[in-house]
Amino acid sequence: MVVAEGPFVLGNTRLAVQDPTPSANQPFCDPDGRFTVVFNGEIYNHRELVRQHGLNMRTRCDGEVIPLLWAKLGPQCLRLFRGMYGIAVADHDKRRLYLARDRFGIKPLHWRRYKAGVLFASDPAPLWRVDRALPLDRRALADYFHFGAVASGRSPHDGIEAVAPGACISIGEDGLVRPELVVPAIGPGSGPETIATSDERSLAGAFRSSVRLHLSADVPTALLLSAGVDSTLLALAARDEGQSLHCVTVSAPWGEDESHQAKATAVEYGHTHETVAAEIDEAAVDSFLSVMPRPTIDGLNSFLVNRAVRAGGYKVALSGLGADEALGGYGYLRIARILPLLHLADRVPGIATPLLALASRRRPAGTGSGKFERLLGAGGPRSLEGLVQLQRELFVGDRVRSMLGVSAEIEDETTVSGRGPAAVAEAEMIRYLQPMLLPDADAFSMAASVELRVPFVDGPFFTAALGRRHLRGKAELVHQMGDRYLELLSRRRKTGFSVPMQEWIRSGPLRHVVADAARPDAPIWDHLEAAVGRPILAAAGENSRWSEVWALAALDGWLRRR
Repeated sequence: MVVAEGPFVLGNTRLAVQDPTPSANQPFCDPDGRFTVVFNGEIYNHRELVRQHGLNMRTRCDGEVIPLLWAKLGPQCLRLFRGMYGIAVADHDKRRLYLARDRFGIKPLHWRRYKAGVLFASDPAPLWRVDRALPLDRRALADYFHFGAVASGRSPHDGIEAVAPGACISIGEDGLVRPELVVPAIGPGSGPETIATSDERSLAGAFRSSVRLHLSADVPTALLLSAGVDSTLLALAARDEGQSLHCVTVSAPWGEDESHQAKATAVEYGHTHETVAAEIDEAAVDSFLSVMPRPTIDGLNSFLVNRAVRAGGYKVALSGLGADEALGGYGYLRIARILPLLHLADRVPGIATPLLALASRRRPAGTGSGKFERLLGAGGPRSLEGLVQLQRELFVGDRVRSMLGVSAEIEDETTVSGRGPAAVAEAEMIRYLQPMLLPDADAFSMAASVELRVPFVDGPFFTAALGRRHLRGKAELVHQMGDRYLELLSRRRKTGFSVPMQEWIRSGPLRHVVADAARPDAPIWDHLEAAVGRPILAAAGENSRWSEVWALAALDGWLRRR
């Protein structure tokens, strides 16, 4: 629906999850007609806000609370919202447009200047297609080659701005942009959302609270259930809330079959279960690249999963995404145990050789040998946040500069405010969750008309996770949930839905994308030094670092289809 009022034109395409009746179609207005709102996402605590503030609702839709609370509190009402959203508010009295994004950046929001006005959208692609005249942002390209994705507060095009996670800006008729507020995702000042009741201060209490809110929907909700701990935690919490879910396990001929364990979990907690098949061919890869809103080396698994979920008839699904980032669940973090040895080796050169030999024997599986050697070297990282940066790095900073030119802006360090588990969670959020996992999950779920909900990416839960003193992964949450089945399952080998990228690049459905990028007239060579990039693609058949090859191929595929 598109509505034109004064200088504003607001449009929205609705998935219709809360109150799917026509009466809840956007835009929403306050009773006085001063504020008109369109938004993308969910305000999970909207029923609580209605009760607390005595709001007079005409619908059951969560979005209606936005103009009602905006009329009472202005942009400060954003501090009350527990959810995922990109919001546009037209203030007809002040003739100002407000743009706001949720604190984690789960939902995207972009804007640009055009002629005498301003355009905004959830996806940067339609903003670029207005005139197809905006060049790529070299800072965004540097982000992409350094970490595999564009930073969360940046768009791929110069001239298109991304509203930063947690930020609210306003734009007047004079075109001047004014920052209104920033609601941090974690840490001091993160707002009332993180002020939990007494039963929510524990890790398990905050988790149960988040799941309770994320279960609210007026359409059937599926749970993406694997054989792993994260989705099993969601199945347990939903059962404890008295909700029976339909669990969906995505299987594929190329991966490990998790359906038997997942079905056992569903039966254990009183849920129904279904296995749906993921399929891929060259046409599916082309579709994936066509709906990619900005270049990313990840996301193909999310694309395949959400397409299978939608084919199964569901448009809302719960996902365990974010658990590893909040709780430090990645195997590579076991390397943290050798950081004291490396500190000692740096201070006492005489014993450096035996200490480094001892440390080298403690490399966890899944940690690349090249990165591990950099860690052990004299200039290697010695902090938890540095360890996260090392793991998430795609090309090192000097390599990125050689690929893009010496003027490329590179962030060589990850700066965090916390220590211990808080440093890990904050660094993972900055380097992986916000720039890659969340944007990919949103883009490829929305492309399939699926609303993907992520209960682990929640203010009170992250706050509780940051309050832990020791880096123990998910063990503490599993223990607090007090469920024997979950405890036994947590001792099993970590599993998950993955795709064999190296194999597909060499001889499968990704091969044609790599071949296109290697052509002399490929669009990627307008942005990348061919002398550096061509050898990477030439070695695609034997290059064990598939991510480097795919970084070039995916960027070229995106450039061809944008």
